[in-house]
Amino acid sequence: MVGALKAHHSSQQLIVRVCFVLGNLTASNQANRERIARQFGGLDLLLSILEDYTATLVKDAPSAPPPARGQTALSSNTPNAAAPAGSELGAKGEAEGAPPQGD
Repeated sequence: MVGALKAHHSSQQLIVRVCFVLGNLTASNQANRERIARQFGGLDLLLSILEDYTATLVKDAPSAPPPARGQTALSSNTPNAAAPAGSELGAKGEAEGAPPQGD
């Protein structure tokens, strides 16, 4: 598996599949994790691949203005941004039609 990562470093579709298989092999097996990381050099290779793909994503990403002060990049200007999809929360985060809670 580590050999496949080395040989096909530039094929994103194959890298995703090989990493998925490596995850399955290592998820519940400490010996496999250690063997892949140390014996086969998998840790350095995986970090290198991650750095390469991250650099590509950052380079290709469109420029976006920085978030407004006090706002994270993922928040929005709507008062219900944190409400789960389909939730019926009002502007104060209260359920529509529910009695107001004491502040």
